[in-house]
Amino acid sequence: MNLKYIFLTLLLIVLGQKLYSQELLLKGKQRKAQDALGPFFSGDGDSSKAFFEEERVIYKIDQKGNKLTASYYKTDDPTNHKKDSLFIPFKSFVAISEWKRGLEASIINIPFKIRPKMDTIPSVSIADVKNIGLFLGFSNVSDRYFYNGKSSKHKFTLGGFVAPSIISLNSSNTKGRFDGDISQLGLSLGGGINYTYKSISFILIPVGFDFGLNSQAKDWIYHKKYWLGFGIGIDATLLSF
Repeated sequence: MNLKYIFLTLLLIVLGQKLYSQELLLKGKQRKAQDALGPFFSGDGDSSKAFFEEERVIYKIDQKGNKLTASYYKTDDPTNHKKDSLFIPFKSFVAISEWKRGLEASIINIPFKIRPKMDTIPSVSIADVKNIGLFLGFSNVSDRYFYNGKSSKHKFTLGGFVAPSIISLNSSNTKGRFDGDISQLGLSLGGGINYTYKSISFILIPVGFDFGLNSQAKDWIYHKKYWLGFGIGIDATLLSF
């Protein structure tokens, strides 16, 4: 197994842990955020600080037209729940970004794989639907609330995946050790970046490996070999996970 690919996988995990935090940020679409949200960035008035003060924990956002209502409590008094409102100016939006605590999950399929050249074996591109699995990682979720009452959700997840697969063994991919075709169980592992818009996910896999799970599958020429690929999926929240 190539050490540089192991290093890349570990680097993805470390970056995910470094970014593990929980922050709320507000952004406007007009020339500057301060212009877009006016007094809510200036700190004037008690309600203007509700979205920003570190000692306040926002646990719910409600939208009605261009009005956002934040439900929050203070860290020193979690029993005292309060609400504050913010009006979104015309032709602007509010984006609330948060690093989620704990692992986020997506159900994914990896239909496209590119296997690099190995010795005398040429590079191979594969398209199939056999790798259905689970993607887990640390996520940054951005909820955008627009002045016209619409909203959208964007999520970036840095993590890894595990997916069982069916390996078709034959003479050509086992260096002549099997005659005919034999199907065996395999496992795909790797790391990547998952982008989710609303509930649909698009996954880039720069580091992936396939493993055979029994003695026959370990004769496969791609056992423990590196590949890169692209996948699609659905956010697990769509399935009420």
